[in-house]
Amino acid sequence: MDALHTLLVAYRNYIFVADEYLRGAEFYRSRALLDRAHTWFAPASAAFATLRKQAEADRATKRDVPAYLGLDEYLARLSTGLEMRMAVTRAALTADPDDLAHADEVLKSFENPFYRTAGDEAFNHGDDFCDIGDRNDLAEYHAACDSGNFEHEAVAWWRYRAWLDILAEQEPSELGSLSSAYTALRLLDRFEESRSDPGTMWRYTDGAEQRAMLHIARAEALLRFADEARTGDVTRYAELLVEAAGALARAEQLTPPSDQPQRFRRFATRFLDVFARMQALPGDTSYVRHPGFARKAAYFRAVLDRLDAIALARP
Repeated sequence: MDALHTLLVAYRNYIFVADEYLRGAEFYRSRALLDRAHTWFAPASAAFATLRKQAEADRATKRDVPAYLGLDEYLARLSTGLEMRMAVTRAALTADPDDLAHADEVLKSFENPFYRTAGDEAFNHGDDFCDIGDRNDLAEYHAACDSGNFEHEAVAWWRYRAWLDILAEQEPSELGSLSSAYTALRLLDRFEESRSDPGTMWRYTDGAEQRAMLHIARAEALLRFADEARTGDVTRYAELLVEAAGALARAEQLTPPSDQPQRFRRFATRFLDVFARMQALPGDTSYVRHPGFARKAAYFRAVLDRLDAIALARP
């Protein structure tokens, strides 16, 4: 039992380190950090698979499952969440069709049929994720929703599904109406509200960070399409820049400089780059000179000049 306890401790430590490297890979768009994350995740994933097989064997022979395996649902959430996130992050960094296809396979392998139901029904009948109101036809969904870590798993799956759909989208007109992105943002927003105390100064921030990253993913996709339209269709190019600027502004609203100064720097710098491109457009696209964009740019410049002081809490 001591050896198994040691294995579990090591598993948690490896998962923690892998998760930190993965966060760095996402933020800095670094394939080197992603590879480091995989180096730490691979042995932890193999160890977890061994524990799961042992638990299944014990149950099959009607033996009591040791107490250390009572946490297997929680550990499974850590493992599967990292595997999905790593696959989608790699697809985001490489834009390789094979990596996009692999990420899609990973997400499908972890999809629970009730995740789709959750996307339609969660929070629609009350303030609780699993509330079904008077819907007798949702009894099976309600039972699944009340088991294990369903809420966390469903929200995580939708987040990665939306991110991958944005990466794989081939038509810029669809980016504003992707149902998966709408669902993920709605679930993350409500999920965060249900677990935050509005009376506190600092709210639960993981959900806000995840929503911000989806807006960033959409902005980057819009800029990719803008680059394609730049030499052929000036009007479409301008429209895509405006949409990208709006997505970046929404990301910044979820990431105040006092809470996440480095993320703010990334969003603000990217917005100012897009704003400069908008300012360079010819006069017949004057609608891009809406004063709201100029005010946002002025705000970003002012805060960026003071961001180091804010980050270090200097007077």
